Amino acid sequence: AKHLMGIGHDSFAYLARGETLYKEAEFISGQRVYARERLAGYKAALAENGFQPRVHMLPGLPLWKKDTWKKMERAVQGFLTELPSPTGLFVVDDALASVALRVAERTDVAVPQSLSVLGFGDDVNYCHASLPTLSSIPYPAQAVGYRAAKELARQLAGEETGDRGQGTGD
Repeated sequence: AKHLMGIGHDSFAYLARGETLYKEAEFISGQRVYARERLAGYKAALAENGFQPRVHMLPGLPLWKKDTWKKMERAVQGFLTELPSPTGLFVVDDALASVALRVAERTDVAVPQSLSVLGFGDDVNYCHASLPTLSSIPYPAQAVGYRAAKELARQLAGEETGDRGQGTGD
């Protein structure tokens, strides 16, 4: 949010794949946790500056089936064509952000002039294979791993840990 506000946007959007399609009880259907968490952080940062994003959660689509990506691209196209110009778009991950860039190109939406796209994950396979090159927020894997190891060590030592799965903290 800070990056998109910093380059002068005053219109913002968020795009994610919404519901899961798992059948196992422990992975029950519903909005993806990471998509909700990223949206919450994005909305909070924008709200501090008086902004609110337009949000689009794609329906759950079986990515393993033929033509699913075409359906996804059509849904993304529908959302992108409704956005005012210019808009700063935060996309839940780099794979979907690359879809947004492809759709923008096909529908003559100028990137970054009319639509600034920011992904998440900093996956070089998506970032550098996209035209224009995709800007992305790196996933803090090392910091997450260290925090998980510290929590595990505390639990193994019998210490009470107060933070059980609450946000990203540090």
